[in-house]
Amino acid sequence: MISTLRTRRNQYNSTYRLPNEVLSLIFQFTECSSGNPLRPLRTRAPLNVAAVSRLWREVALNTPSLWTRIDVMAPWLMRIFLKRSKEVPLRIEIDGDKLDKLSSWAFAEFTWFACDTDKEGSKEEDEDARMHEDGSGEEDAHNSESDYGRAAPAPSRFSRLIGFLKPAAHRWASVELRGVLAAEDLQTLCFPLSSLESLRMNCSDTGLAYKLGTGTVFHATAPHLRDLHLAGVPIPFTSPIYTGLTNLHLEHMRHTTSTISQFLSILAACPDLESLILIKTYFHHLELAENSALSIPIKLDRLQRLQLNRVDGHLVRVVLNSISAPSSVILDLGMEVSSWAEVLMPTNMANAPLVRHMLISSNYASSEVPAYAITGKASEEGPTILEIRYFTYPSFIGSHTPDFLRYLGQGNAFSSLEFLTFNQWDVHYQSNASAFAEMLGNLASLKVLTLGWCPSTYLDALIVSPHHNVCPRLQTLRLRRVEFDETLLKLVESRARDRGNLESLELAGYFKYPCVSIIAALKGLVAVSENPVLY
Repeated sequence: MISTLRTRRNQYNSTYRLPNEVLSLIFQFTECSSGNPLRPLRTRAPLNVAAVSRLWREVALNTPSLWTRIDVMAPWLMRIFLKRSKEVPLRIEIDGDKLDKLSSWAFAEFTWFACDTDKEGSKEEDEDARMHEDGSGEEDAHNSESDYGRAAPAPSRFSRLIGFLKPAAHRWASVELRGVLAAEDLQTLCFPLSSLESLRMNCSDTGLAYKLGTGTVFHATAPHLRDLHLAGVPIPFTSPIYTGLTNLHLEHMRHTTSTISQFLSILAACPDLESLILIKTYFHHLELAENSALSIPIKLDRLQRLQLNRVDGHLVRVVLNSISAPSSVILDLGMEVSSWAEVLMPTNMANAPLVRHMLISSNYASSEVPAYAITGKASEEGPTILEIRYFTYPSFIGSHTPDFLRYLGQGNAFSSLEFLTFNQWDVHYQSNASAFAEMLGNLASLKVLTLGWCPSTYLDALIVSPHHNVCPRLQTLRLRRVEFDETLLKLVESRARDRGNLESLELAGYFKYPCVSIIAALKGLVAVSENPVLY
């Protein structure tokens, strides 16, 4: 009678009158609340929903997609999720830290439950209800290992967990392994994964990748794999797992046996590649590989993002010279600098013709901040489509000045560049005037030039002479914190009125009084706006 009264009361609630199909959709957006004892893992949200009412439980049990996220949990609970998800594709998430915290008693259960496959849902329903009644999670569902006098944990917890999930391997759609040992993982995953589309593996020890090299064997077959993310897990490039990918992310790897040629073969085997990311990935003998670029570039017509971060400059050149990407690709290139004399400027940047706004700045801070950064956009308010960064160390200045900028824009690469902002924040990383002039000589389409914290010698490069005329279309010159003298007057005289296209001059952050006469002469040539520093 009480149950009937509650059902009738629920019928006055608009949520209760929602169609079951709508409830099922809403349940898929649920997350664990902070006041719920099952909060630590979002996977437990379906259990919360199923404990609200008989109707909600019925809808939840008939929504298999609610039960597809499998993480580190007690085996009896994992069995519930596997059964209620029916034949819907699974998302496997295994965290090494949580795996270590799971009791040894639970791991003994993995073997017991794997053998006891004939037990029906009565036990599952009892365990499910008990967990909600006492408000405890799966870590407290069993007594500790000391209460049972258990011996030390099994040698491989990961292998036991994978063995428990292996009968459902044909349903694995995505696998994410965080903080687990690479060698153990790869040797355990030695069976077919026919439905796997996404594989993400993150080694718990970033130094382990350098110890393992690329000799780790991966025997699993995944013909439908499209998203591969490896951090500190060096699977050899000869593995067929790299075929047909659309997203490839490799991080924290030093390849001692796999070569750059094998890596390029991977790219050729992934014509539909949309995202390629390499972070702190190193190869041997890149200098030789750069001189033997492919005669026919690899066509990657669907490539949307190429990120090469904290890598050798030769690797950037090899990759860019070996692929053919659409002009819409976003390039993010970060190179580690050991000597300014050996710094390389990337070439064959597919999206360079689209760059209209560019910012170049130097900074002398830390190894986490680039010493030089070049940022390019198609419009002032638009997203960044090109970024080139050079990383060094605070103690490194080098015997050479960073003159690599002289190669920026060679071959009319930035044919559409109209706005350039050039900030030299630190004297340690200032290019010489000749390198600056050579860079401007490659940027014929430039209309607006902004110089910040730059030496006054840079102004000499802009003076027009019968044999020298960089940036012939320059219309606006902006100087920020640049101390100038009569050189600026010569510059404006050579470009103003009938001698050039210069229309306006903007001055900011300079000491006014020593320059009064110069500014007066400048105002007779072009429109001048001032924002001086008064003292």
